[in-house]
Amino acid sequence: MQIDRESQCSSSDESSNETERGQSSSNSICIRLNLEEKWKADIVYNTLIVDKLPKRSQSKLQLDLEGNYLVVNITSNDQKSLMKSANNVFDMCQLSKNCMETVGAYKYQPINSVKKIKEKNNPKKKDGKINC
Repeated sequence: MQIDRESQCSSSDESSNETERGQSSSNSICIRLNLEEKWKADIVYNTLIVDKLPKRSQSKLQLDLEGNYLVVNITSNDQKSLMKSANNVFDMCQLSKNCMETVGAYKYQPINSVKKIKEKNNPKKKDGKINC
């Protein structure tokens, strides 16, 4: 995961944030994560979009996709809530990425090859005597 520090958040979000700032002391953060490939960004996006913030959370979360970038906009009146929400997003992204790596490393083995491995690792001979 990389953070793209040079890019800007979408302009529509900036204008709405300026309006919110004028009305209240709203804090916001825009996170753009490069997930290397679009399919990975899609998986992480679909994972995060169903993960709702708790009702007690004072933050509002908006997720978008821009190619292989996941764009997360978080706003909150409370800085601590903003920080916790951002940490939660990073944790969930890392969890999703770890799951993709684990599942991607899985190699399918047909049933016949599994039986051969079991027979090879089994210390008993075919007549039932134990090898020493």
